[in-house]
Amino acid sequence: MPMERVRKVGAIGRPEFHARLRAWLSDTDEAIIGPPEPDVPGVTPWIYVQEGKDLYMLHADVSREAVRRYLDLVDQYGDGLEWTIVTNQRGRKNAVAYGPNRRRVTPFYLYLVLKGINA
Repeated sequence: MPMERVRKVGAIGRPEFHARLRAWLSDTDEAIIGPPEPDVPGVTPWIYVQEGKDLYMLHADVSREAVRRYLDLVDQYGDGLEWTIVTNQRGRKNAVAYGPNRRRVTPFYLYLVLKGINA
């Protein structure tokens, strides 16, 4: 079963985001967090995360291995794992890199959607 979708109007905080990722990883054997294509295109925003006044979204096609690798960084650095905005593969500055080394975890497709919104 895919992870429950979180739309923009119901964006969750980072601790809940991490808890949902952990639960999905331990409670399912799904290959990706969203439904498989062609039901849902992989680039569909599946989870929205509100961090302060910034809004992020995670794509539906994020794999188990990517979730595992991201959560390994959370285990190492804690729930407050540093998120830094970097340039994506298409040259747009909206991709997220993690930790003090600003490491990208691909294919953990988390992107900044809106900066400085009102909560």
